[in-house]
Amino acid sequence: MEKLLVLGFLIGIDNFKVAVTLEMISTRFSRKWLMVAAFGFFETFMPLVGIFLGSWLQGSFEEVAEWVAPVALALSGILIFTAIVRNRWQEHHIQHPWFWIGLPLCLSFDNLFAGVALQSLDVPLWGAALFVGVLSSLICFLGVLLGGWLRGKISLPTAMVGAAGLVLFSVISIFWG
Repeated sequence: MEKLLVLGFLIGIDNFKVAVTLEMISTRFSRKWLMVAAFGFFETFMPLVGIFLGSWLQGSFEEVAEWVAPVALALSGILIFTAIVRNRWQEHHIQHPWFWIGLPLCLSFDNLFAGVALQSLDVPLWGAALFVGVLSSLICFLGVLLGGWLRGKISLPTAMVGAAGLVLFSVISIFWG
């Protein structure tokens, strides 16, 4: 059970970082919950898809999956930052539901390979995947709370801080995995 808890925490910590930065950009209440639900959904089912696709996935997709999340984070941050610098930033730019579903989807591609870790644990796969998804959602929710608190404490434009955070996390992911 400890291994499952550690795996769930490691998968959820990326969601925490992203939730903090996106919350600093100031999102509508409904989008926050959509993001938490999307992270939980994709973190639950991506490892199961990884188990199903098995060796084909490992051989042909593993290197690409490592780059999907950092590139998605960097592009999101750069687009938000560019809009701010050009004085074209409007909060509605990121309020489209597909942004709040697409980003968690992109960030969960690397978890296709977490299915291998789930198989090695002596627990039922569906239960383990559900546990990881729920834990990931809870960690994401904590990120939303922290981001909201930080938004009230930081005197800089929080959308710019959030955009810079997305780019920073993508660079960290590229160089330090």
